[in-house]
Amino acid sequence: MLFHQLFKISQIFDQKFERFYLPLIVVFLVLLLINSIYYINFFVYSFNEWLVADWLINYSGGFTRRGLSGELIFLISNFFNWDVLDFLFYFFSFFQFLLFFSILILLYKKKITFWFFLIFASPSFLSFYFFDPSIISRKEILIYISYFAWIIFLAKKRNLTLRASIFFSLIAVFITLLHEIFVFYSVIFYLFTLIYFDKKLFTFNVSILIPASSIITLIILMFAPAGFNATEVCDRIVQAGVDPSVCQDGVLSWPATGVVEGFILNLGIYNIWTPLGLVLILTLPLIAPILYCSSNILLSRVSKKLFYCLILQLIFMSPLFIVATDWGRWINIQSILLGLSMIVFLESKKNTETHIIQYSTSEKVLGYGMPIILLIFMSSWNLKHCCRDGNFLFEFNGIIGSIQSLII
Repeated sequence: MLFHQLFKISQIFDQKFERFYLPLIVVFLVLLLINSIYYINFFVYSFNEWLVADWLINYSGGFTRRGLSGELIFLISNFFNWDVLDFLFYFFSFFQFLLFFSILILLYKKKITFWFFLIFASPSFLSFYFFDPSIISRKEILIYISYFAWIIFLAKKRNLTLRASIFFSLIAVFITLLHEIFVFYSVIFYLFTLIYFDKKLFTFNVSILIPASSIITLIILMFAPAGFNATEVCDRIVQAGVDPSVCQDGVLSWPATGVVEGFILNLGIYNIWTPLGLVLILTLPLIAPILYCSSNILLSRVSKKLFYCLILQLIFMSPLFIVATDWGRWINIQSILLGLSMIVFLESKKNTETHIIQYSTSEKVLGYGMPIILLIFMSSWNLKHCCRDGNFLFEFNGIIGSIQSLII
């Protein structure tokens, strides 16, 4: 009964407002790009100790986690005689443009329903870039781009080959060397193939090579003789013309260098509000995807599998909540990956027909009232990526509060 009701609500609301969904998303993505480029410029040329420093970690002090990105950036900028900061600005801007433009191209010929539009309204999805710009162009952008390439490849070829799996496994190794966070989201490559090719959960296929290669890479990194000499790493960065302030109070001065140290450091910020914060951060961002999946169960088994795979992905990424403080960031990555997955399964416009249906007054009240209430609710809160008191990362002021802060 609930599924039927959700489907009917979408029909009622879509009949009136469907033509506005794509234009609003286009405006939203354009504003996101402008916002991203503005903050990329600000963070890069103010020597942000989290963004710039993380990308410029290198092997000057010996083999270390994440050091490959700095080595590659120095190699490319030296070869072309580019300023390192200029290279970072254009590099980050290009990848943000590529992400937003790819989403737009994929959506252009899709039928957008209210329940999918609600995902775009969620503060845990792309709106996160507005509410907490400090996560713009962090290394998870490589996860989004590689995953987008994976789902587009499967959608075009409609076939899973060993060669493709090996190729993306090499990409997984590469990204894991840039940032070990890829490990905790790599399983989604495998889960997507199960959904797309309508296989039972835990069915073996060669896409399992992608998360397996990432996990093996991380294990090697953990046991390989490696150290982290922040002084020598910083010296290399400064020699490239970057201000020494980039090494202060950021990733290059972070006191936790391992899993145990990270866990102990996390415990120091927790308080009585932490359990509530964890519950909120795990439940509120799920409202939109669950409503989307529930409203579509009548139409396709895909939605049901999306929901199950969402739970599996959350379990796979759960260690991050123990060893690191960026809880909002972890949820944001999960939300974006899930949103990209859902776009693929939207119906094509050419395969759908529009029918004008007459509804009763009571049906219209529910059909217009519930979506409006949900949109207001989504605009009433926002999410921060990290490090509030007790890791309580929610703010209940949303869009209204953000606009007010800009004006004042």
